[in-house]
Amino acid sequence: GGSLWDVVGDGHLLLALDMPSMREPYQSIVPIVGDSIAEVFEQYLGQSVQLPARLFLAVSDETAAGLLLQKLPTTEERDADGWTRAEALAATVTRPELLSLAVEELLTRLFPEEAVRLFPEQAVALNCPEDWQKARALLLALGPAEVYATLREQGEVLIRDDICNREYRFDEHAIAALFAAQAVPPLTPLH
Repeated sequence: GGSLWDVVGDGHLLLALDMPSMREPYQSIVPIVGDSIAEVFEQYLGQSVQLPARLFLAVSDETAAGLLLQKLPTTEERDADGWTRAEALAATVTRPELLSLAVEELLTRLFPEEAVRLFPEQAVALNCPEDWQKARALLLALGPAEVYATLREQGEVLIRDDICNREYRFDEHAIAALFAAQAVPPLTPLH
């Protein structure tokens, strides 16, 4: 395996948050800066969220683990050197500790003089529901000229969602119905 730069080249990091409570997804795109995935995300958090952060990652054949440390906006008011101290203590974490220790044990070992408070665990799950409404909205945003040009050229319009590994296919009838519902007449018939 090569370096991160060998793999991604001169790329960008895109982070998208799309939750049911949000009217529109939040997206942030930043240049890839750093020599590791952890450094790239640290730079992202510093640039996009504008809060200093440190990310420590470890991986084995069976496990992946990480520790994210992020400075809260009001911490300096209560503890002027708190961030510097927390950053220095967190930097002592070892790969074996990350991979093998329980969360509470890891945190109390890293921050022995701090009051450690754990929040309830939340399971991580893939959430890729089928979303025809977003696919239709994308076609409407492209407009009838581009959609019908693609339809004439390819016989259908295909939207590929690479994240969820899903395809949305629209034939002539589906596209005509979509634009008819929006009161946008087709530019030219296909026949």
